[in-house]
Amino acid sequence: MHRINPMAMLGLGFMCAWSSVAAAYPGGSVVSAGTNPVAAYGGEVLGATSSTVMTASADQDFVITDVNLMPRFDSTGCRAMVGVTIALDTGGSPIAQYQLSWEVNVNTTSINTPSTVDSHLNSGLRVPAGTSVLITLSERYVWGCGAWGVTYTLSGYHAQP
Repeated sequence: MHRINPMAMLGLGFMCAWSSVAAAYPGGSVVSAGTNPVAAYGGEVLGATSSTVMTASADQDFVITDVNLMPRFDSTGCRAMVGVTIALDTGGSPIAQYQLSWEVNVNTTSINTPSTVDSHLNSGLRVPAGTSVLITLSERYVWGCGAWGVTYTLSGYHAQP
């Protein structure tokens, strides 16, 4: 006959009660029924322009949980300040706004670290089914950059509308 140590059982019960599973997206009926609801979109937007960067599928919303933006330029003698707006193609207010600045080999021989955006959104930015996301760049100040713009990655998960 084996004797069970009551303190060991208490410790095991305590560990089970407090352990949890990490998830990158909420569980339950909100997330898509697909086998892999997670997706990412990336590319670049060049110049003071607006570009469609992703479109949610016709039958599912998409929730953007992470935004990564980095400056893109062709010249090593470049100074810039650029506004970045993320909006839905349905109009209305932007769903996110950022500003990037950089200075590379201007009046010095060193490269200053350009600003970047690495944003992890707790609640996410919901893109309704069939709706497109636009990134618009606003030239606040650009000097000597040649072709300039922003590289982006938007990641998140498909969700039921």
